[in-house]
Amino acid sequence: MNIISYTTSGLGNRLRPLAACYAISKSCDRKLQAYWDQTTFDGCLADFNELFENELQTITLEQMEQLKDCAVFSEGGAAHSAEKEYFRFGRESLKKLGAKYGLRDWNSFNSSCNNENVIIYHNNFLPNVDINLSLEYIRSLKPTQQIREKIDEQSELLKLNRNVVGIHARGTDFDIAGEKPSITPYIEAMNQVLAENPWSTFFLSTEDKAFETEIREKYGSKVKVYEKDFYRKEDPDKGWAYNFKITKSHAQDAVVDMFLLAKTDIRIFRAESTFCEIARILANGAGGI
Repeated sequence: MNIISYTTSGLGNRLRPLAACYAISKSCDRKLQAYWDQTTFDGCLADFNELFENELQTITLEQMEQLKDCAVFSEGGAAHSAEKEYFRFGRESLKKLGAKYGLRDWNSFNSSCNNENVIIYHNNFLPNVDINLSLEYIRSLKPTQQIREKIDEQSELLKLNRNVVGIHARGTDFDIAGEKPSITPYIEAMNQVLAENPWSTFFLSTEDKAFETEIREKYGSKVKVYEKDFYRKEDPDKGWAYNFKITKSHAQDAVVDMFLLAKTDIRIFRAESTFCEIARILANGAGGI
């Protein structure tokens, strides 16, 4: 019996459901597989094994469509559904499987499901699954040797530890309730930290070049960063939504940034960021601005 994580979008949005499927594989004695999307240009164009050394058996959409006796847990509103996968990205595998076996709410899986193949499509942990097993998987992630060497090198160079305040400043396409990303909450939170301890230093993790530039100009040597190549708009005259590419190199840099952030005292971030949530799990943290 198989449990298949249908993973798309950014790194945090992939690792949470993948971890949940790992938990299902352990608790329900199922074989873990994943469809790891490498076609959505603003998702992740790196393969899993180009980021992590953990073993993960992958499955193609064509192979998925040939599966028998499936339970498809894919429906989570406008943001995540078989319909969106088809109309927004042209991937019709979930719709085809749904026509045969039906489509269920993403969070309705439970251990009594006895279908031979269970497919989970969402970007979150699952409510009816042991969260401790999910967290176990996140903390077991081992970046590739090349990425580990970069993490170690940068950690030593930047002198990162729990005395450094970690910031994850999510910008670009990160709209919350229709509001564009703003740098103001991060600035206010940094000022509060400095008011309490003027000797504080910060590690800033962000995918937004404008955010990094402004924060570094304002706080100078108090801010440490991992120097990397930032995303660029495909069309400079449009907004960020669906208008940038996360290359293999970008994805590998994201893993470096995530593991560096996890070495700090992560105190300034948006709680809605799944990227930062993974870093906090790695660091055993919580909270948010």
